[in-house]
Amino acid sequence: GGTVAGGLARTANAGASWTIEAATPAPQGSVRFASPMEGLSFGDEYQVTYDGGVVWKPLPSPGYIADLETSNGVIWALVRSCIQCGTLQLFQATLTNPTLRAVTAVKPVGNVDPAITLRGHSIVVTGGDDMWTSLNDGFSWSHPDNPCAGDSQAFAAWSEKGLAAECTPVRGVGSLFESIDAGGHWAN
Repeated sequence: GGTVAGGLARTANAGASWTIEAATPAPQGSVRFASPMEGLSFGDEYQVTYDGGVVWKPLPSPGYIADLETSNGVIWALVRSCIQCGTLQLFQATLTNPTLRAVTAVKPVGNVDPAITLRGHSIVVTGGDDMWTSLNDGFSWSHPDNPCAGDSQAFAAWSEKGLAAECTPVRGVGSLFESIDAGGHWAN
């Protein structure tokens, strides 16, 4: 699913065609679906649906949700507690209990391109100079070096330990990095 012209749209053929869904109330912000029936809307507001997006229920939010991903029944969210705040805190919830709770083992991350990348049981949280990784669904965390060092950045995972990083300084040519040990070591 995704938002189209301020409303929710659905595709059943990999995006070849879309139908506009009548949602009550309409989802606010970005949308992520964990299954065909369970979805979340986030940004300024935080909402959940359990009926494929027909009805959305508002939920309490600890602030502006900059990024949200879900996998294995768990919700991960990067939250900015105020508009002027320069860092974001990682929060966690489950689909059965979607109330977000802070992950205190992960220190706040910087505001440059904050993102959550999931693959299997691995979680990668990045933003600014910061990077946190877990290989076991968030039960333990490591704090490897972010190869982008605060520059514009994008990360992708091709396996639970395989990561790619695209780093672009304000002035200059960007670089691509890869890691085969969940960010422990990087090769340009």
